[in-house]
Order: sequence, then C-alpha cells, then structure tokens
Amino acid sequence: MNVADLIIGILHKEGVEYLPAFPHSDLIDAAARYQIECLGGDYADLARSLGGHGERVSDPADIVPALKRALLQNADGVPALIECITSEEKRFARKLPAGL
Repeated sequence: MNVADLIIGILHKEGVEYLPAFPHSDLIDAAARYQIECLGGDYADLARSLGGHGERVSDPADIVPALKRALLQNADGVPALIECITSEEKRFARKLPAGL
C-alpha cells in the first residue's frame, strides 16, 4: 500500500469519565499524576503540518463529505486524516470482563 492511499480516522473525545469504574486501579494514580482524563491535541492540524490532508468533524452529518474529500486527496497522492470529535461519555463499565 502506498502512503498516499491512506485515510486515518481518529475518534477524539472531548472528555473522558471512566475513572469511577476503576477506583482501585492504576488509572486513578495516572489521572492524578498525568491528567490522562484530559487528553487533547489537534490531530488534523498535525496531519496538515506534515503535508497531509487533515480535518476535524464534530457533526455526524459532516463525516461522509469529509470522507469524500479525503478520498479526493488520496487520488492526488496525499494521505488524509479525519479527526471525529465525540462528546464526553457519561456512562462507564461497572465491571471489567473476566481476565482483565
């Protein structure tokens, strides 16, 4: 596969609220030390700065048009990244699957 034939999609949450599900895990320590629940960055901007096509999508209706633009960029030899901004998830797992 040629790098120019590449489309990357990233689901980027506005916030993460999973820590109450794991009160005795290393996640609590990581959150306190490194603020892992506050992950950020503009991946679309990073893609553009590296010479690729990058765009952020926050409205689900814009996903298909963004994919079409990404495919057009691929046809011109440009790799593409679509960063899909999702809302903060208020639900969390109450129990981990067996073995985790």
